[in-house]
Amino acid sequence: MVEIRDSGALKNSNFKEQASKLSSDITSKAKNLFNNLNTQENRNFIQRIWDSIVSFFQGLFN
Repeated sequence: MVEIRDSGALKNSNFKEQASKLSSDITSKAKNLFNNLNTQENRNFIQRIWDSIVSFFQGLFN
């Protein structure tokens, strides 16, 4: 990043445009990935794990 900053590339409008597009693409793909993982089935799985952890610690202290 320092080399890019020092190279003067940040003053180039083409570079800025490409960097902006890349940023948008990454953001969009990250949102899509999260939406695909955020399903009822996955939430149920995580809830079962959490319930098991809680149950384990409750068993230790009862």
